[in-house]
Amino acid sequence: MGKKVYTLRDVLGEAQPFEGEQVPIADILNEPITILDLHTYPSVFREGEYAVVQAEHKGRKVVFRTGAVVLLKVFKKAKEKGCLPLRLKIVKRKRYYEVEEA
Repeated sequence: MGKKVYTLRDVLGEAQPFEGEQVPIADILNEPITILDLHTYPSVFREGEYAVVQAEHKGRKVVFRTGAVVLLKVFKKAKEKGCLPLRLKIVKRKRYYEVEEA
């Protein structure tokens, strides 16, 4: 019997990829979405982390990435409190993303 061959998932500990079309965050701005789940990872570009987020938008599952601090704070808190799925809108105020009621 041969030696086990490892995958990147074994090394990095990443979760299974989400089902859904990858979309830029601009495609879902200012529209109601439902956050279904997320995984966070350390950022390689700056200090902090980013999230891969699965959401429902207009009846279809989509996946987007964000490192926006305000969004990460809200999404992580919702997951920790067991408040997913979460309905909201992502809006852009000047250079920053925020959330508001959908």
